[in-house]
Amino acid sequence: MASVSGRSASCRGVQVNVMTPSFFEQFQQVFEQASLDEWKHYMRFLILDAAAPYLSNEFVEANFEFHQRKLAGVPEMKPRWKRAVEATAGSRGFGVLGDAVGRLYVAKYFTEDAKQRMSVLVANLLTAYEQSIQSLTWMTDETKTRALEKLSRSIRKSVTRTSGETILIWKLIRMIYSEMFDGRI
Repeated sequence: MASVSGRSASCRGVQVNVMTPSFFEQFQQVFEQASLDEWKHYMRFLILDAAAPYLSNEFVEANFEFHQRKLAGVPEMKPRWKRAVEATAGSRGFGVLGDAVGRLYVAKYFTEDAKQRMSVLVANLLTAYEQSIQSLTWMTDETKTRALEKLSRSIRKSVTRTSGETILIWKLIRMIYSEMFDGRI
């Protein structure tokens, strides 16, 4: 049986750090009071709710009305073609097909010249990140050293063109693209 006390929860001997103990205390009461049939109905609802954007129009419209219009204040549903593109490519172009498209792109357009230019770009990024890390006043020297080692390992190995390399290159392009949109570059 589960028990909650302070900032720690325990279930079958497993300890869990709990940031909002009052939620888990209330959840424990609900969990114990609800019948198995009620939990089954709730789980069915969660599955249907998660799948609703991909089901028939009735589900899509009901899901939009509740989650987007009522809760988020979105005035109108995006056209079906835009929803389809986002479902496959993601809202930033990196959804379920993003890696597959990235592999095709890299295989066709990532020439030796592009590799050299990417190597220069990565070297410049490393220099900028290294300078940024070195100038942090809140980070200890030991932490800075570990951060610089991790940075060097994660980026430098991405600019290669051996077997299976296209996904690493695409992930590097995605990382740079994301940082540009998030305002970090």
